Amino acid sequence: MLMTLLIAILAGGIGYWLGYSASASERKLEPANTGMNDFELVFHTARTLEQRLRSKYPLVSGTAVGLHGYITQVQRRGGPDKVVRQMRFLATVRNRLAHDPDFRLNGKTRKQFYYCREAVKHAGFL
Repeated sequence: MLMTLLIAILAGGIGYWLGYSASASERKLEPANTGMNDFELVFHTARTLEQRLRSKYPLVSGTAVGLHGYITQVQRRGGPDKVVRQMRFLATVRNRLAHDPDFRLNGKTRKQFYYCREAVKHAGFL
C-alpha cells in the first residue's frame, strides 16, 4: 500500500487517488491564515493526528510505531478507505518534510495537503 502511494505521488496522480478535485479546492480550500508556515502546519497537523489516533487506536504488540502504524490500526478496524488514504498522505508529507532536505511543498502538494487535512478533520480524526 505504501509503495502504491509513493508511486502515485511520483506519477503526479495522487490527487485523483485521494479524491481531490481541483474545482472544489479552488473554491473551498484556500489555505487559511493560520499564522503558521508550511513546516509548522505540517508538523502541528501530524502531531495532533498522532495524538488523537494514539488515544483511540492503541498499537498492538508487533506493529509499526509512529503515525503510519496508528493509521494501519484505523485501517484494520474498518476505517473508511478514503480517509485512511488521506491520513497516509498527511503522514507521508510529514515524513518527507522531516527527512528529505530537498522536499518543498509546491502549490499542488500544498493544496492536496490542505484538502486532506480538512477531509480528515471533517471525518473527526483531527
